[in-house]
Amino acid sequence: MVAGCPAGSAASYAVAARFFASIPGRLLVAAWVFAFFYHLLNGVRHLFWDAGLGFERRARHLSGWLVVAGAALLGGVTLLLFAIR
Repeated sequence: MVAGCPAGSAASYAVAARFFASIPGRLLVAAWVFAFFYHLLNGVRHLFWDAGLGFERRARHLSGWLVVAGAALLGGVTLLLFAIR
């Protein structure tokens, strides 16, 4: 509901802006950014699997943790870049 607020009117935009500036709103945006990069990097991981690479147990586990670390790193950089306006 809050994500659709900015499209309504100036008053609904103010409600959404106030929410996304709050701590829960910032946490929600951070979770969205992490989920985006996690999904993106996991898609790259699956492309390697489609090519027949990375099926060994060690490679699977390593690539899984690299996806998590990469999503956290890219998400953190993205949030920092957008926080510095």
